[in-house]
Amino acid sequence: MTSTSVNANSSGQLVLGNGAQFWVYLSPQNDTSKMISTWRVTFSQGDWSDFISSENPTKQIQTPNLSGIFEIRVELLSGSTGT
Repeated sequence: MTSTSVNANSSGQLVLGNGAQFWVYLSPQNDTSKMISTWRVTFSQGDWSDFISSENPTKQIQTPNLSGIFEIRVELLSGSTGT
């Protein structure tokens, strides 16, 4: 889920940019959006955290120059996953 921008300049050096980006994709398969009505996905690393929820599902998160391993917490706040 992380994405890093990589640009090569004329000297051949790599320039990494701006940390990681996150977004949430809710699959249209099996009527997922009808089954899960309220949800939240929280991304965190150290003292930094942010979340995307069903209140603003198209939100995209850009971390402040962070990379590496992130903790991701997925919460079902209302709805059912069925069987």
